[in-house]
Amino acid sequence: MTGKRALMLAGVLLAAMVLVSLFIPSQWEGVDVSVVQTRAQQMGGTVANPLINVTGDLQLFMFTIAGAIGGFIVGYSWRSLFGTPAQEQREGQKKASDRKEA
Repeated sequence: MTGKRALMLAGVLLAAMVLVSLFIPSQWEGVDVSVVQTRAQQMGGTVANPLINVTGDLQLFMFTIAGAIGGFIVGYSWRSLFGTPAQEQREGQKKASDRKEA
């Protein structure tokens, strides 16, 4: 399968899943209702509203997206964050002492 074809297929599947989720009502409760609210009531407390009040599992989705963005940022800047030992040079890469200044 070529890259363009796979990308188009992934886009069509994503669009289909979004459309199905919009038009077919969910029979499952969100995590906030089924776990957090139930446990808070068992402990004798009440559930406090979050700082950014979103409904359903949108809060979980936003947390997942924020984690993915953070992962991409850490992955992109991995070498500057943690450095690489001097022995682990890429093939074809010159040492700083071997470079001639222009």
